[in-house]
Amino acid sequence: MTDGMTGRIKFFDNFDLNVSAYYRHNQYKEAGPASVIHRKFDTPGFTWQLNFRTGQEKMKNYLSPGFDYSYLAIDEFKHLNLGGVKESSEFQAKQNMYQNAVGLFLLDRIEPGPHW
Repeated sequence: MTDGMTGRIKFFDNFDLNVSAYYRHNQYKEAGPASVIHRKFDTPGFTWQLNFRTGQEKMKNYLSPGFDYSYLAIDEFKHLNLGGVKESSEFQAKQNMYQNAVGLFLLDRIEPGPHW
């Protein structure tokens, strides 16, 4: 399952804020020769980007600072494979992994006009 949304807030003709957010969930069961693995992934994140536009016909400048955040959670456990994808009730392993990512960025685009 993946869901997301985007939005734009216009403050002035040359200044706005773009936002986007998403959430992804995935889970599955995988049988191997020795064990049956159960995994669940959750991945939310969002981005904010400010946009400044300046200039006239001869030269335009687009300056966009922004912020990005994402998170990953993996939950996994394993049971012994008794054959035919039948699982024992005993845990072979159980682990949870978490990861965060944060980013700052700055985009600067200079665009010459058609009569450059």
